[in-house]
Amino acid sequence: MEFRDIKVDYVLVDSMFIAYRSFYAGKSLKTSSGELSGLEFYYLRTLFSLVKKFYPAKIVIVWDGVPVEGNSINSEYKAGRDTTEAGKANFHPRVDRLKDALFEVCYSYYDPEVEADYSIAGMLDCLEGNKVIVSSDDDFKQLVDTKSDKKVYIFHPGNSYFNTEDKVYTELEVVERFGVTPDHVTLYRAWNGDSSDNLKKAVLRIPDEFKVSIVKDIDVTQGVEQQIDECIKKAMLLNQKYGVKYLAGKSQAMENYKISDLRGRVGKKALGGAIKVPLGNLDKIKDLCTKLEMSSLIDRPEWKLFV
Repeated sequence: MEFRDIKVDYVLVDSMFIAYRSFYAGKSLKTSSGELSGLEFYYLRTLFSLVKKFYPAKIVIVWDGVPVEGNSINSEYKAGRDTTEAGKANFHPRVDRLKDALFEVCYSYYDPEVEADYSIAGMLDCLEGNKVIVSSDDDFKQLVDTKSDKKVYIFHPGNSYFNTEDKVYTELEVVERFGVTPDHVTLYRAWNGDSSDNLKKAVLRIPDEFKVSIVKDIDVTQGVEQQIDECIKKAMLLNQKYGVKYLAGKSQAMENYKISDLRGRVGKKALGGAIKVPLGNLDKIKDLCTKLEMSSLIDRPEWKLFV
């Protein structure tokens, strides 16, 4: 699918997604003095490709804050990321430096106590028109909605380093990915966990087909515990051995659901601030490009398209 025939009003960029993929794509790139520069180079290159692809839509870069709410549910949520290869390469200070420079150039949103996916979910009803979320985070798949007046698509840009192509998610692609529709993704992932966020699987060694059959017809307008209990009852009826595993995994599934539930934040969680309108000041970003010997990026015409 392409966006040629779809009017896109806002492109909401999961900044940490772009930062991590840029780091790994350019982790060997350095200046003549040995300073790492690949994260910054490929991050800006990705922004240029997005603004060209979606212009005249507004590109809003959404920055990660501390996951206060997630940590209040699970103290180990997202733990261990600073021990990764990226974490050891001065990753977060470099991202903060980019954020500081790009605040002057791009529409931006940052709440220091809210992670980007919660912020993006909170924006969906606050912004008029059609939105595209740029991220590979599977939690966002629950937000896909191409049937309402305010359509929401997910766009995962391709990356030659990871040998991936551009991917657009509508309801059809979500079903192909998980076997369930977007409104059931949170419940499905509650049982499946998410290793990237340090959320444990609630049930182990159970075929995906069985997990899909348990989840797909549950009434997700119920409360969280009612949904989880319905899954357990259904599992017990279909396969008692598996049902026992579902029963044992109830508390973990409840925890995973509460952390991963973005749909519950749409239209209900007020944003902690306003989207920052750029001033069109390129001084900081040009200084950064000069410092990191990225002269080819300084005078790119795409800079004029962000405002």
